[in-house]
Amino acid sequence: MPTTGTSRPYTGVDVPQGPAEVWIKASVPSAGAAVVLHSDGSLDATTNPSAIFMGKLEAGAKWAYKETFFEGKSNESPNSFRQLLQQEEVMISGAWMELQNAAKLAAMMAGSTTVSLTGSTLIQMGGKGGVPPTFSVVLVWQQPEAPGKYISVQLYKALNMAGVEFDIDAQKLASSPFQFKAQSVDSRAGGDKLAAMNIQS
Repeated sequence: MPTTGTSRPYTGVDVPQGPAEVWIKASVPSAGAAVVLHSDGSLDATTNPSAIFMGKLEAGAKWAYKETFFEGKSNESPNSFRQLLQQEEVMISGAWMELQNAAKLAAMMAGSTTVSLTGSTLIQMGGKGGVPPTFSVVLVWQQPEAPGKYISVQLYKALNMAGVEFDIDAQKLASSPFQFKAQSVDSRAGGDKLAAMNIQS
């Protein structure tokens, strides 16, 4: 039987490359909408008035979508005959460097409170308990071969699961790991409860 070749459209246009930007406390868009970016890739200040830019990152950022399945098996076969989607995780991780910023530090520590003193900000930690406040997180990068076109990944409701830890050393720059993990927003429709990725074209 004669066959027909299939084209192989290799392209570097679709290979991601940073730098990456991470924002916290962004506004959550309504269903079917994406986070609003300005023409320079920053979050739109009008629709995201409370957003905090995390600034310098040690080595960019990573995002991940991970699935866990329940395997349906029977006694008659060692092979599964059905896979049920059991759990999903969406995360944004990396290491941030602007660790002397009081607003950023306080946001990254779920059990902290802040007090404004004369000429300083006091960050108090420990014993807060209860359900910590969550916030939306956005990762943004420019498409390397499409100037002015950006890709964003937004976690609607997240916490920093990595805490804060960093060295004070004369021989190296400080950084602290972050791992933002999305939590379900139950009021949103199935398939849109954790996060969204928007690719500008």
